[in-house]
Amino acid sequence: MGAVTDNKRKQTMEQNKALCDIEHKDYAEILQHAVAVIEHARIETAKHVNINVASAYWEIGKLLHERKIESGHGDRVVKRLSEDLKERYPKMGVSPRQLWNMKKFFQRYDGHDEKVLRSVALLPWSHNLLLLSKGLNDDATLYYSQETIEKGWNRDLLLNAIKMKMYESQLETRVDNNFERTLPAKQACYANEVFSSSYNLGFLGVTSPILELELEDRLVKAITRFLMELGNGFTFIGNQHVLEYYGKESKVDMLFFHRGLRCLVAIDLKGSQQTGVLVSKVAARFKPLAVNILAQGDENAVHWFLEDKTDVRSSNYLEDAATEIQVQGLELDFVCVLWDADMRYNDGHWEFFKFNGKNKWTPVPDTPNGQEEKKYMLNAYRVLLTRARQGIVICVPSGNSRLTPEGFPEDPTRLPAFYDGTYAYLKSLGIEEI
Repeated sequence: MGAVTDNKRKQTMEQNKALCDIEHKDYAEILQHAVAVIEHARIETAKHVNINVASAYWEIGKLLHERKIESGHGDRVVKRLSEDLKERYPKMGVSPRQLWNMKKFFQRYDGHDEKVLRSVALLPWSHNLLLLSKGLNDDATLYYSQETIEKGWNRDLLLNAIKMKMYESQLETRVDNNFERTLPAKQACYANEVFSSSYNLGFLGVTSPILELELEDRLVKAITRFLMELGNGFTFIGNQHVLEYYGKESKVDMLFFHRGLRCLVAIDLKGSQQTGVLVSKVAARFKPLAVNILAQGDENAVHWFLEDKTDVRSSNYLEDAATEIQVQGLELDFVCVLWDADMRYNDGHWEFFKFNGKNKWTPVPDTPNGQEEKKYMLNAYRVLLTRARQGIVICVPSGNSRLTPEGFPEDPTRLPAFYDGTYAYLKSLGIEEI
């Protein structure tokens, strides 16, 4: 009796295991199908959004073109149109510059090949602005727009492709394979497309037929060289890892784990160079030069550093100057440091001042607290001057030397004497004047 019961239990367990295996396989297929459906829907939705946006911008551009509104005499009309549209659609990009871009968009493609127009209509507006700025012909525009759609390029990848002259390169590419000799014509064509589109081995120096082992060796050497440049202790975790900060998701290009530090290290591969304007927190007299200092707050600094060139909050727009507090620990490719009258070089030493908020600069006193303030100001400029990876421009104002009819300085808070010593000292260090 016991043996029969054991056999039944064993059979039941085997049946349950088989059902679990079937359910597992079915679930994997269900999940894969569901993901495919959602991804397809997202892509189609994005295409429809881009088409509608492009259509709207096309019609506005057409309106400006047909009404013969030109730059110069038409600036007031476009400015007023921008203001009125912003009141109705505050979150829509309808600045005067964008309105002029809409007109350029219409004029560029009006009367041209419908195939080109249909392709660019599927692109995000930022991609279209990039294509417009490059002065490409219809064939190149069609190539880059189709590649962007098929491969899901973001703006930086599209920019890199244009810089690499991929359109010109694909016209000259020599096919180094035996597809045409060993495959039917249709399959050979498809195989060539897949091969040329999927691999770009230029970084390995591959320009002609190469043995598989040699190709593998070059790949391993390239990866090893990259890891060695990072330093010891790095383990590759993955790429395109999603991080969330202040409710905004962004993808990190490469994620590593450092065994010594026992922490994750994220590397963001910038597809284009980043620039920014920096200024000391104590600086006070740059408003007359139309310089806006970035408002305090982590969220402002996050947008300033992380947004790309399609967002006016980005550092690349050079509209807001960030302070040493906001850029501590960050690096940009190119930096412009604005040097105010808070720290001046005179008679072989540095002098420190604070603005009273009204009409004059006052010296920082030689008290214990004053000494700490001076140390902070020195360190602030040290931070500002070490944020650039590739190049730096130091801007020292010339000051205001104009006098009133009564003979008094027009602006006593920006006298040339406040800046001349600093400018002369920096120049004496060998810094090139531009």
